[in-house]
Amino acid sequence: MSKRSTFVLATLAGSLGLGLAPARADFCLSASINTASRFFHFSGKYPSKPDKVTKLNGKVLLLEGTDVTGIGPAYGQILGLPEGDAGNSLGITFAASGDVAGQASIVLDDNNKMSGAGRITETSSSGTSSFPVGADIVDCSTEPTP
Repeated sequence: MSKRSTFVLATLAGSLGLGLAPARADFCLSASINTASRFFHFSGKYPSKPDKVTKLNGKVLLLEGTDVTGIGPAYGQILGLPEGDAGNSLGITFAASGDVAGQASIVLDDNNKMSGAGRITETSSSGTSSFPVGADIVDCSTEPTP
């Protein structure tokens, strides 16, 4: 291995060791259910291209008022709807607190694809519930802390 290769590897390892990682843009979605809500934080930027499917990977926080009552993984897909439909359709599967499994189906078609509505269905030990939701793309810095 050349001295240059060794230097590059050492520099890269040092940068990773210091926690220096490439910046990435994430996006967050808040879905309101009466006094409760679901806060989704996804890796990657919010897609805006029509007729394109983008994978979603992230986490969900279950909220009752402002209290975090659960946290877990969230994944799914977002489909950029055709130009005439002007929106994005999200299909999300999530689990939290070891007791809640859920699915969200949300279409963001208002306010430049930043607001919309849909439905969340959740199953837990107390049964299955389905709720209509209002949803908005929000600043990730507003993510509640457990």
